Amino acid sequence: MTEPTTPDPMLDAAAAETAAALFKTLANPMRLRLLAALRAGPLAVGALQDAVDAPQSAVSVHLMRMRGDGLVTCHRSAADARIMLYALADPRIVRLLDAALAR
Repeated sequence: MTEPTTPDPMLDAAAAETAAALFKTLANPMRLRLLAALRAGPLAVGALQDAVDAPQSAVSVHLMRMRGDGLVTCHRSAADARIMLYALADPRIVRLLDAALAR
């Protein structure tokens, strides 16, 4: 059996850039609210719009950014192919949100 490894406390430049880009994406209140809404499961843009009380265009721009950064995924609804459903791309995002919101 191998010993568990601990993360290297030193970051190389590439890892630091990747982490900084993630935190830059997360450093937006609307994006945090959208991610929090997606904790319950996949949602359509309209439901996300209602959850954060924002116009569809603003929600779509933020979803596109988070999709490009790998935080959310999207797929067509099985019930209605015109509807795109968004979901968290990785369950670790929930832990990151929990840590960020802990007091």
